[in-house]
Parts: sequence; structure tokens; C-alpha cells
Amino acid sequence: MTRTTRIICLVAALLALLACGKKRTLNPTPPRSEPSSTEPASAGTPDPSPDPGPARTDWLAEADLAYLEQRYQEAIEHYRHYLADTIAPKRDHAHFRLGLLTAWQGNYGEAIRQFEAVQTDNVNTETRIQVALLIPLLKRASQDAKEKRELKQTLNEIMKKLDS
Repeated sequence: MTRTTRIICLVAALLALLACGKKRTLNPTPPRSEPSSTEPASAGTPDPSPDPGPARTDWLAEADLAYLEQRYQEAIEHYRHYLADTIAPKRDHAHFRLGLLTAWQGNYGEAIRQFEAVQTDNVNTETRIQVALLIPLLKRASQDAKEKRELKQTLNEIMKKLDS
């Protein structure tokens, strides 16, 4: 991954986190009153609440960042959270990346389902071609070792292209 790509990913992740932080401050909790002299000192301090994790809008940014940093299992989990939690227009992007990662892991049935979920009207021509190429290749790779090697080579080429 080039330095420029890393910087872009970092900036995108920071913007997503800043947006999440702004959402939390839009509805601030009312200030607590000072404890009276008869109350224990700890009565006025807020209880620490558990971190809710990334906001729904952050799942895709987190997934893409993990993907670019080659933390593929984490990327898979984030893409699945994104697809389960939202109806955003970038679902095709998430389905495509999740298809690549599950195919790379050897889960061909899941990869085929993810690629079939990509609405080809919503993606660019290159992605349409890649989906059209990968679905039959995945079906053949589940039965033939030579096809499996070809699939791995094709996945490597696509993933390298996405990383640049």
C-alpha cells in the first residue's frame, strides 16, 4: 500500500470518527448539579458507560481501512455489520469486497451469494466485469484444483488493483 493511500485512508477514518463525535455532542446531557455537602463526593460523578463501538455509519469506513491494512478477518466482520445495519447506497461496494474476502478464505458459496447481491446497475463497468468473471470461476473452483489456482491468481490481481 502506498503512503498516499494510507494517508487517504487515515483521513477518511478520522473524518468518520469526527462525524461520529459530532453526533454525540448534538444532544448533550444536562449538566449534573454539584453534590451537596451531605452527599458523598462520588454521587455527582457520572457513571462510566461502555463504549458503544463504531456508529452505524462507521462500519464501512472501518471495513475499508481494515481491508487496506490487510486485516481481512476484521474487514469481513465490519462489512457484515454494515450490511446488517444499514440500507445505504454503498451496499454493492460492501457486497463486492465481502465476496472477495470470503472467496479468498475458500468460502465459495458465501462469495457467490455476495457477488450475486451486487446490483450491477449501481457499480462501474470494471466491477461488473469482475463479478461476471468471478461467479463462474468460483463455481468451477469448488470442483477443480486447477480452477482453484486460477481463482487465487485472479483474486490476487483484483485485490492488488484495489489496493493501488
